This record gives sequence, C-alpha cells and structure tokens, in this order.
Amino acid sequence: MPATVSTGAVSPVTLGNAPTLRIAAVAGVAAPAAPTASFASPDVVLPGTTTNPVTVTLAASNIPLGTTVTVTVKGLNGAASSTASGALGGTLASSTASASVTIPTNEPSIISASATFTVAALGGPGPVIADGEKVEQFPITASHGAGSHVALITRSGRTIPALPRR
Repeated sequence: MPATVSTGAVSPVTLGNAPTLRIAAVAGVAAPAAPTASFASPDVVLPGTTTNPVTVTLAASNIPLGTTVTVTVKGLNGAASSTASGALGGTLASSTASASVTIPTNEPSIISASATFTVAALGGPGPVIADGEKVEQFPITASHGAGSHVALITRSGRTIPALPRR
C-alpha cells in the first residue's frame, strides 16, 4: 500500500496570550509606541552630551521571569554589537529589564532586542501543539519599526510564525 503524504504551507498560529517585548527607552528617552526603525528619521534622538554606555530599558509581557534579553546595536556603518540584559523582573503580565550598551555617538543606530524561552518555562498546563507538532521554544524579537515578532520552534526544528489573538 503506498504511503499517503500531505503537504501545504505552514499557517501562522494564533496565540491567546502572545508574548510581547519592546524597547521602552534609550538613555532615559522614551521610545515611541509605534517606532519606525529608520536611519533617516530616528525614533529617539539623544542629547549631544550623552556618554557611553547608555541604558536600554525593556518592557515585556508573557515572557517567563528571569529570562535575559539580547540587545543588539547596529550603527549606520560598522559591525553590530550585542549584550545581555539583566533578568526580566516583575510579573508575567508586566516585566522589565535593562541592558547597558555602547552606541555610536557620531551616526544613527538601530537597536533591537530578542529572547528565546522554552515552553516549560511558561509553567502552563499540557504541551503546546502547532501544526501537529510539539512546540519546544518561543523566540521573540523587538526592533524599532517592527514591534514584537513571535515564532514557535517545534521539536523537529520547524519555525512557525505566531500571531497575537485579535
């Protein structure tokens, strides 16, 4: 008897309590609610007297407490640099962390933040299943102009995009 094979595009998964991660402030200057991430039109303009390192303040929800966030700075020219934040603290519904980063002071920069956590770290009931596979990890990325992007990584290594419930 021949094997039956079914193929199709991976559909995004809708999450009820989707994790969120955002850059809340850079060197004490609040980031806009809807950043654009443009070298030509900066979201945050720091005073000329700003000295390195600067503090990037992060805000999160539905990401396990204790998770660290990787903050990456990329200037218009030159290589990117990354550093780890302190652990997220607060409540699962509203947590914060900060990272100390060095930013180029002579050119615009784009700052992004990312974290990955395991399903087990959420401590919820039962396994999470997406497209018929057990989900192992949730990577989340926040960058100016893009908001939070969440995906699901299954046991087999597939990445499935996740959408917040509307």
